[in-house]
Order: sequence, then C-alpha cells, then structure tokens
Amino acid sequence: MPTINNVKLEPCYQGHREMLGIPLNPADASNNNGHYFSGQQSQYHWDLYRRSDLIIKEIKKVSIDDAGNKVYADDVFFRGNSINRKG
Repeated sequence: MPTINNVKLEPCYQGHREMLGIPLNPADASNNNGHYFSGQQSQYHWDLYRRSDLIIKEIKKVSIDDAGNKVYADDVFFRGNSINRKG
C-alpha cells in the first residue's frame, strides 16, 4: 500500500474542464505505474466511459503514438478535452 512517502501519482486536474473525473483510492498498480487506472483490470474503466458515451472514441489504458512514445489514457482523459463528448 502506498504511503505518503512513495506516492507516484500526481494530481490530475489541470485548468478548465468540460468533464471532470475524480479517481479515488487508486490501486497499488496504478501508483506503481504513476498513472491512474493503469493496473491489470483498468481497461474496464476506460471501456465504461466509452460505452456510456462520456468519451467519443475508444481509448486504451496505454497506447503508442506515431513517434513511438507511450501515451497513457489518464493523460488524455484527465489532462485534455480531445476525446470528451462534445454533446
């Protein structure tokens, strides 16, 4: 279990948001990875956002961009609006 001295997760809110997700009690795996909802069973979380129409496209918990860099779903979802429902 993470202690105050070994928390690797950073606050995820940045500026104006069209939608705000609040990750509570992140799993140890997420803390170890340094990314919210990045543990073994976390893809289910992102799939629920898509199936509920809160986001407009499918997102994987970790993907690779055109430059070969890892892109984490929490960075896309919590730190931007590019996939949020425009409704």
